[in-house]
Amino acid sequence: MYWSSLRFGSLTVHPQVGKYVFEVQVYLGELDPEAVRAELYTEPQDGREPFRQPMNRGEKLKGPANGFVYSASVPATCPATHYTPRLVPFKAGASVPLEAQFILWRDTPG
Repeated sequence: MYWSSLRFGSLTVHPQVGKYVFEVQVYLGELDPEAVRAELYTEPQDGREPFRQPMNRGEKLKGPANGFVYSASVPATCPATHYTPRLVPFKAGASVPLEAQFILWRDTPG
């Protein structure tokens, strides 16, 4: 119902020894923060499964858009541009297929 109000804001990547720390602004509009999960995703590499790293919801952003900063640390085993933030519906115990229409992908400049 409120999925169309979701949007991403700025994205920053902090390279560190052996890892990247991603921070992305997420604006949830009317959606309950517990109903969505922010993740970093990479396509399968070398025959492996896709990589999904849940992001941690951090500080609330100022303003009326129900915004938060989400962050995650991931291994630097591939270029940072291979990681894409995305928002997926979340309910404990349920899984969401990759092709689900209710996944919001952040465009990442390559």
